[in-house]
Amino acid sequence: MRKLVLLTFLFCTIPAFSGSKPVMETGKVISQDIEIHNLPSIFASGVEMSNRVLIKTDKYYYELTEDDGGWVTLTANTSINFYRAKKQFVILDKQGNKHTFSVTRVELIN
Repeated sequence: MRKLVLLTFLFCTIPAFSGSKPVMETGKVISQDIEIHNLPSIFASGVEMSNRVLIKTDKYYYELTEDDGGWVTLTANTSINFYRAKKQFVILDKQGNKHTFSVTRVELIN
């Protein structure tokens, strides 16, 4: 009997949590800074890119740095939707591609 109750509980609760959508938040893009750095080397030259974004929400300013290599270009003074996944921010571009950002700095709005 216990096994039946446990299996019923698992089959009812797992689908409820696995299909949950993330909570979307809204912010305003204040600025974006995409930089390209040449990395000279003895064996080969390389390029390093960085993408920093400043977002304003109702309570905070967030400075974010993009983690993955698919750089997203955002327009200043426009609203964007994002959600949080653990310690990262995820921004969806116009095509629906996910871009993950790490928080570099947080500042409370007075």
